[in-house]
Amino acid sequence: MRQLDVAPLRTFSIGFPDARYDETRHARLIADRFETEHHEEQVTPDARDILDTLAFHFDEPFADSSAIPTWYVSRHARRAVTVALTGDAGDECFAGYDRYRAASVAERLAILPQPLRAAFACVATILPHNRPRTFSNRLYRFAKALARPASRRYLSWVQIFDPDDLAANYRPEFADRITPAEPLEWFDHLYNSTPAPAANRAARADIASYLPYDLLTKVDRASMACSLECRCPFLDHELVEFATSLPISWRLGPAGGKRILKDWARSLLPESILNRPKMGFGVPVGAWFRGPLADDLRQSVLAPDSLPVAIFRPDWLQRLVDDHITGRANHEHPLWALLMLDRWHQRWNPTDIPNVRLS
Repeated sequence: MRQLDVAPLRTFSIGFPDARYDETRHARLIADRFETEHHEEQVTPDARDILDTLAFHFDEPFADSSAIPTWYVSRHARRAVTVALTGDAGDECFAGYDRYRAASVAERLAILPQPLRAAFACVATILPHNRPRTFSNRLYRFAKALARPASRRYLSWVQIFDPDDLAANYRPEFADRITPAEPLEWFDHLYNSTPAPAANRAARADIASYLPYDLLTKVDRASMACSLECRCPFLDHELVEFATSLPISWRLGPAGGKRILKDWARSLLPESILNRPKMGFGVPVGAWFRGPLADDLRQSVLAPDSLPVAIFRPDWLQRLVDDHITGRANHEHPLWALLMLDRWHQRWNPTDIPNVRLS
C-alpha cells in the first residue's frame, strides 16, 4: 500500500494494561517504519457491559472470547474509517499456528507402539497445566492426545470441551435428543479427506471449519456491530489456491510457520518482528472469572433457571466453576462458552428450543 502511494495510510491498534495481551509497541514500530497515520488506544474492557453487547450482536451462542478485543478495535477504527483490511486467513494458508508443528511431531511419534503413546498420555496428567500460555500447559495438551487417532488428536487441540466430558455430563433428557457423534464424524471427514502430511490436513481442516465458523464470523459480526466493513486480502481465491498448492515444508519451516511468507517479507520487516513469538488476540478472561466476573459467572452458569443447568449436570458445572475460581484448574474457555450460552438465551429468549428448560 505504501509502494502504491495509498494516502492517507491509516493503521489502528489497541492495547491492554495486562502486558501478556498488549502488542502496541510492536504495532507502533511497523507504523513508524511505513510512516502510517497511526491510531492507538489503551483499552480497559468493561467486562460486564461487553457480555450483553456481544450477546446482542452475535445473535447466536458464540464461544470465542477474542470477540471482545475484535469489537474494541473495530469501534476504535470506525471513528476514522468505514472500511479496514485484516490479516485473517494468513495462518491457515501459510501454516502459521504452532499446532501445525505439533501435528507434524505427533505424526512422527505415531510409529511408537500405541501402549507407549498411551503411557505418555498418562504421564502428561501430572504436568502443571493450570496457567494458560505456558510451555508446560502446551506440553500437557500435546502429550495427553498422543494415543488418539490423528483427526481426534488435532481436534483435542482446538476444541473447547472434550467430547467424552460432554457426553458424560449431559442431563439424560437432553442427551436423548442429540447425536453427539455427528459433529465428530464431520470433522473426521474434513481432516481425513486431505492427503498427508498431518500439518497439511490440519491446515485444510481449519480452512473449512475454524476459519469460516469462528474467525470470519467473529470479525464480520464484531466489525459490523460498529458499522465497520472488514476485508481480508489473504482470502483472495487465487492467493488461497496458490498457498495451499505449496508443499507444507515451504509453509511450515523448522523454525516456525509462515516460512515462505516470512522469506518474502524479509526486505520489508525488521527481524525483531519476523522472529518474535506468535501472540493471540485475547483478553484475560480467566482472571476476570476470579475477579469482576465471578458473581456473573455463578449466576449464569449455576442458577437453577439457567440454560447450562437445563443441559448439563449441576454438580459438573459447580466443579468447573469452583476449580477455576480457586485456581485448582484453568477452565476459562469452557466457562466463557457456558456464560455466553446463557447470556444469549437471556437476551433473545428463543422459543424454538422445545423442552430445553426444565420444569
